[in-house]
Amino acid sequence: SGRFREASTRLDRVVQIAPDDDEAQFYLGVSHLLAGESSAAERAFRTAITLAPSSTLYRWYLAQTELAQGDGKAAEAELRTILAANEEFSAEARLLLERIAAPR
Repeated sequence: SGRFREASTRLDRVVQIAPDDDEAQFYLGVSHLLAGESSAAERAFRTAITLAPSSTLYRWYLAQTELAQGDGKAAEAELRTILAANEEFSAEARLLLERIAAPR
């Protein structure tokens, strides 16, 4: 319904109760990202990745957040990790890397 700040407030409470819940951290990151709060989103995604390092989904969203913050090098590193895993989001990661590398 587009109430991303409200969602992030509620999810903040969830992660306080269950700080080791990687999915709650991920959804907290998504709600922050959609609310335009990229720094808070990045923190939540990094926590989610620490809890579930093999998740290419979490890394994909972290890369999107880093791009939104203008940090192409950090985004490239995450995208390369996704490519190396050769799992979900590998094709998307390859395409996005190509777009980042393309001369403007």
